[in-house]
Amino acid sequence: MSTTISTPVGETFVAEVGSGRPILVLHGGLGLDHGYLRSAFDALADRYRVIYLDFIGNGRSDRAIDYAAINDNTIWVRQVDEVIRALDLHDPVLVGHSYGGYVALEYALTEPGAGRPMILVSTAPKLDHTDVVAENAAKRGTPEQVEAVQVRLSRRQADDAEWADLWRTLLPLYFHAPTPELVARAHDGTHFSAQAFNTAHLRALQAYDVSGRLAEITGETLVVSGDDDWILPLEICSLPLATGIPRASLAVLPECGHFPFLERPEPFLAVVRDWLDRH
Repeated sequence: MSTTISTPVGETFVAEVGSGRPILVLHGGLGLDHGYLRSAFDALADRYRVIYLDFIGNGRSDRAIDYAAINDNTIWVRQVDEVIRALDLHDPVLVGHSYGGYVALEYALTEPGAGRPMILVSTAPKLDHTDVVAENAAKRGTPEQVEAVQVRLSRRQADDAEWADLWRTLLPLYFHAPTPELVARAHDGTHFSAQAFNTAHLRALQAYDVSGRLAEITGETLVVSGDDDWILPLEICSLPLATGIPRASLAVLPECGHFPFLERPEPFLAVVRDWLDRH
């Protein structure tokens, strides 16, 4: 089932499947939508109510917004709370992948988000390792990909088509063992938003840093990382989350990059199901 719900920050596109305890899944990007998450997380619908949203300015949610007024992640943090209230979700588990994890972490530090359980997948408490990203791209990327990281990724995308082309160019870097099928699953059918990418990556992320507040997060947390994530490496991103959040545990999936739920869906889901069963 999919629908659009009205929230104070804008019209929010929501899709859901299954029944049971709610799991609210937050996509990455930004500039993408929730679609790339579905093939893995829909499998949880046998026991859970799995709910996806498109962040405001992304996907099929409201794009008639004042992007220039967004200087941090506040609008998306508010959106999470407003969706939980609008859908009357009781005791939801938040799942945040990549940028969705940044939003989940900031939400966990608000009053309404305090104590909520979270699953953080391939995410980070802060972003101050551009030198490492450039080095990793140089080691494993083609000349076109290296140029994309060094030049195209740090400039404004002119339109959705340009952003889609950049994403397609970079995607093989995000997998330990990229295949055309994996790249297609992370790309095809996506509703791209260059404005959301520009806003989030060139401005909002400059204010993102929860590294000094991890001890304030009180909810049970599962941190999941691939052991070969070129852009948010385990040692400097997921490991600090797992050691800094008091009630966190860490699961590392071998031979996985930034999308462990696409690259090794069965081991990923086994880890997630086991954690959900225990919490």
